[in-house]
Amino acid sequence: MAASEQESESRKNFTDEELEQEKEHIQRVINAFLSYRPHALQRISRALINYHKLSSHHQKMLTQYAEHLTAVRTAVDTNYQLAQGIVAAAMRMFDNDPQITIPDAKLLSLQHQIASGFDMEKVKTTIKQFYRDWSSEGQAERDTCYKPIIDEIKKRFPFTE
Repeated sequence: MAASEQESESRKNFTDEELEQEKEHIQRVINAFLSYRPHALQRISRALINYHKLSSHHQKMLTQYAEHLTAVRTAVDTNYQLAQGIVAAAMRMFDNDPQITIPDAKLLSLQHQIASGFDMEKVKTTIKQFYRDWSSEGQAERDTCYKPIIDEIKKRFPFTE
């Protein structure tokens, strides 16, 4: 039996209420990823507004702040491409399960819902984890996080042919 058939088979053990809760959870997660860019841009906009409210004396103390916010906006746009890829993968993941599939019309309406701050924090954490685990810039952090574990595994279970 293929893995997708096993998953579909195991879902038959769930009640309709449990399946509906899972579907709502998936929709909430997808909504949070789709809300990442508008949410982040809103935060940048508020930061810029607050910056412009400062006295000119205080603005001069933050000479590179506006440039920093421009760089953050560029990062948000890049991160949103990743978020869209995650959403696309999630949609494909449930293509073969009619009990979980989220209709496109429902997905489009989700974009107009406000994601909770809690869900947005999860999205930001997920993006940071992707950055750490898959980018060349994350190599130092990967080494710090994973290398001691990998070294210990190699020590306890040496590779032998």
